Amino acid sequence: MAIVLTTDAEVDMWIPNFAVFGAIGLLCLVFTLIWVPETKGKSLERIEQELRARVAT
Repeated sequence: MAIVLTTDAEVDMWIPNFAVFGAIGLLCLVFTLIWVPETKGKSLERIEQELRARVAT
């Protein structure tokens, strides 16, 4: 069994990576909540009408 030891410098490099990953995740969440329409319980025809109305304006 191998034991992997990491130094403080390596751990310090992980923090910005996880911060960037988390920021991208939050931006994706905001985009989805604002711009992706809810389609649950709607017919395909109704969804198409709403999307066409969005593009026309």
